[in-house]
Amino acid sequence: MRGYGVSSLGTSPPNVQADARTMSTALPQAVRSHLDDPDRLAAVARLGLLGTPREEAFDRLTRLAARVLSVRGALVTVTTAEVQFCKSSVGLPEPWASSGLPLTYGLCPYTVASGEPLLVADARTDPRFHDNPGVRELGLASYAGVPLLTSDGQAIGAFCAFDDRPRTWTAEDLQTLEDLAAATMTEVELRATTAAMRARAATLREEGATLEIINHVGRLLTAELDLATLVQAVTDAATALTGAHFGAFFYNSLDERGEHYTLHAIAGVPREVFEQLPLPRNTALFGPTFRGDATVRSADVRRDERFGQNPPYFGMPASHLPVVSYLAVPVIARAGRVLGGLFFGHPEPGIFDERAERFAVGLAAQAAVAVENARLYQQAQDELAARGRAEAGKEAFLDAVAHDLGNPLTTVKGQAQLLRRRAQQGRADLATLEVGLGAIETATDRATRLIAELTDAARLEAQRPLDLRRSAIDLVALAEASITESQAAAAGHPLQLEAGVAEVVGLWDADRLTRVLENLVANAVKYSPAGSTVVVRINREEAPDGPLAVLSIVDQGVGIPAADLPHIFERFRRGGNVADRVAGSGLGLWGSQRIVAQHGGTIAIDSTEGRGTTVTVRLPLEVNDEEYLMTPHPRLSRQQRPAAPTDLPSSEGNSSSSDA
Repeated sequence: MRGYGVSSLGTSPPNVQADARTMSTALPQAVRSHLDDPDRLAAVARLGLLGTPREEAFDRLTRLAARVLSVRGALVTVTTAEVQFCKSSVGLPEPWASSGLPLTYGLCPYTVASGEPLLVADARTDPRFHDNPGVRELGLASYAGVPLLTSDGQAIGAFCAFDDRPRTWTAEDLQTLEDLAAATMTEVELRATTAAMRARAATLREEGATLEIINHVGRLLTAELDLATLVQAVTDAATALTGAHFGAFFYNSLDERGEHYTLHAIAGVPREVFEQLPLPRNTALFGPTFRGDATVRSADVRRDERFGQNPPYFGMPASHLPVVSYLAVPVIARAGRVLGGLFFGHPEPGIFDERAERFAVGLAAQAAVAVENARLYQQAQDELAARGRAEAGKEAFLDAVAHDLGNPLTTVKGQAQLLRRRAQQGRADLATLEVGLGAIETATDRATRLIAELTDAARLEAQRPLDLRRSAIDLVALAEASITESQAAAAGHPLQLEAGVAEVVGLWDADRLTRVLENLVANAVKYSPAGSTVVVRINREEAPDGPLAVLSIVDQGVGIPAADLPHIFERFRRGGNVADRVAGSGLGLWGSQRIVAQHGGTIAIDSTEGRGTTVTVRLPLEVNDEEYLMTPHPRLSRQQRPAAPTDLPSSEGNSSSSDA
């Protein structure tokens, strides 16, 4: 360490013996180069005195110097490359005491540049300093300054005394200043050491908190399987560790343009703030993250060449959170699939450093594994739930089949027992036989049709096509006959046919089409209030691909919950508003939709819960099959009707209750 010995007493500062004509009005180059030394400036910054308020510990020393030396004033200055900051002052007028002194004012910069004491008896007559602005404007005459030296010899400023009278400085005066300068630097170094220790303690606390966050997230990622909880935890942790003002996780959910992403978690600000903003798109700035190309880190995103390149905003929307510092990390699964991205923002520049990026990248990798595991778990749970629903549906289906098959078998057995008793009693006349055998035949036909329906259901479940037996069918006649037969079992619900045309003839399988119609009518009756009318409408419409027959069944029933509508045609699916209250198998609409589809048609449902349901079937009136069209086929008229089938094995697949 350079000392403050009396041997340095003199009247000319070393290393500043430059041209006296320039020394007084501008800093000589030798002085300027010493003040601009990077190591010296680093020492000034390290000690952290610049811009700090006045403190009694330093003011006590300057007051002591002024009193002991009997001078007008004393200063403790810290010299930067631009200004002399006055940490403490006695006798220095405003505004200099508060705002500091320019480098050309006064003599302390020369003391700092030399690193040695500077003693001037009368600056007003000294050719080196008589034109110095500080000498003229501050009335400076005598000056004595000692550099403030750090432990490694860097001069950060000066401790000086000054007076408006000439003075010959003694060795004792210099020793006093050197002692006070040493006391000043002891205080400065002590404060710097204390500040460093506090900063280190804060860093250790921060590292401890960081480690705690990482450990917590690690435990959570290995134990938690709920996707929403996982992603929120990762977003919270990453936002805290990176120092972001807010963070968000978006997962890839591409639309047909490949530009739609969905918000999954938000941290740092209320979720409502983000929900009011448009979702990110595949722009020049967001694209690298959503494609998984690279991490994007920007100290000031406004200056990034990728920012503001895409319409309609060409930047951030007016209501967007202020983002200056920007960090985005892709979340990539093990197989290379990009799951989404973690995005972080801060309203100030230069927030995210390499350490923050490493935290974000590490958490993104852990999040990818956890998200995949959670999704696999959820898929397994969904499959188990679907399997459970299927098993329950199969049980209900078997119950319905047992019931439907039991009715005709009971009839057959009852009629057979009755005929046997009458034969034993000798009362089996021809009329009795005709009635009994007719009932047996009807019950047998019904059982046969039911078995055929079960066979169809098995073929459809195996995704095998039905063997359609097409013939020329008048849909109006078929509906009229079906309604007549169904009315007896309609339990007080009037069945009304509204035909907009006299006849609509197409090449269809009469039995299977009748099955669809009776299933839809039975559903409408089952789930409608007593006495309400079920309307069957038939019409014809023209379509680009050819004319269509349109069959609609309209009821005023309980309707289908909106949440069930997308799943209405799934096997064993029933509406949530009727599943536990009304018996059914959940196969009716599923089977009907497939029968209609194999005729080349469509079936659609329009329903509002509590207000009723309309099921619309559209069937093509033309068959694009030359071999079939060359073959003559009989036509069903109003006087003809195929053997009337009963309900589908799943006839409870309600149109108005989402039985599918």
